[in-house]
Amino acid sequence: MKLSKRSRFTLFLFFSTILIFSTEVFAQAPIKIGMTAPMTGPGAMIGRDMRDAALLMFDKVNAAGGINGQKLELLIMDEKNQPTVALNVTKKLIYQDKIFALYSCYSPTTLAVLPLTQETETPHFCVGVAKKILEMGNNWFCRTTPSDTILAGHYVTFAVKDLKLKKIAILMENTDYGKGGAGDLTDKMKEYSMKPLLVESYNLGDKDFAGQLNKIKNSGADCLFVWGLYVEGAQIIRQAKQLGLPMPILGSSGLLQGAFFDLVGNDADGVYLETYFYLDNPDPNVQTFIKEYRAKYNYDPQPGAGIIYDASTMLVNALKKVGPDKHKVIKELRANKFKGVLGRMECDNVGQCGRSALILQVKGGKPKLVWTSD
Repeated sequence: MKLSKRSRFTLFLFFSTILIFSTEVFAQAPIKIGMTAPMTGPGAMIGRDMRDAALLMFDKVNAAGGINGQKLELLIMDEKNQPTVALNVTKKLIYQDKIFALYSCYSPTTLAVLPLTQETETPHFCVGVAKKILEMGNNWFCRTTPSDTILAGHYVTFAVKDLKLKKIAILMENTDYGKGGAGDLTDKMKEYSMKPLLVESYNLGDKDFAGQLNKIKNSGADCLFVWGLYVEGAQIIRQAKQLGLPMPILGSSGLLQGAFFDLVGNDADGVYLETYFYLDNPDPNVQTFIKEYRAKYNYDPQPGAGIIYDASTMLVNALKKVGPDKHKVIKELRANKFKGVLGRMECDNVGQCGRSALILQVKGGKPKLVWTSD
């Protein structure tokens, strides 16, 4: 059947309209960002913080019109802090949900999915600080969390240059975390032609540290680094005070996790603690973030929130500059330099971006900021 000119023109308009409409719908499809984190169980608090920090940024971007009209959509999967679960839910996010980028949480679950994000060319951020993460050769990875190598380096600089300490003892948790921290401290000391006076260790769950502390007390050391987590760390500090250790104690960032101040009580006075996020940090970037976070959620952000907020800032800045092109975005992320909630962000060729540290000293039962690397 031969169509009239009018019919052909009508059909042309009809299909042109469909094509234009379809193109507009496709162009306005959301940019999907995946997140795998423990949303239930013991790690649920950091999962909540990660989620809320990302949404704080994404909601602001979307309210302002998105990325050239495209909204950001956060897809969250509960990985239960289990590597196998993390790998399975990440596969779903990548292959079924077609996410543009991924946020993951702790080191074990991140290590489980790094080969997948490399294979699928998915920009990938994480919270975990394990050294092995940077050794996996993933060209699509960035980490805003300052690594223990960076934190230990700043800590030794503070001890040597600011406190004028020369005879350093280390008491480390007998885990990868503790051994890694002790190794990082030792490596940095070499730059000052120093080495630890002695290194002692303890096991998770230990309650009596008198043997190690008496060795340190009698060694002639003029300071003690404690590299571990908060339960044993609090007991070590209490027992050190009881034994009368005549030296400053410098605790790793792991001591600030959990109920450290409840466990240590007044014995924390004088102790130094290192971190990368502090609610009373006067930096305007930090205080603006805290104000917005409190207004939206009615509770204080924790370090995990700061980590993901800076990651989200990096991602949004890259998307605004080069659009949703993965190859252009990862190139932009690796070249990005800015001052974030956690301080200086400057990525190296393996994706380590966070560069800053804060050192607090407990005075009158409260931690006070006494030094910043920036």
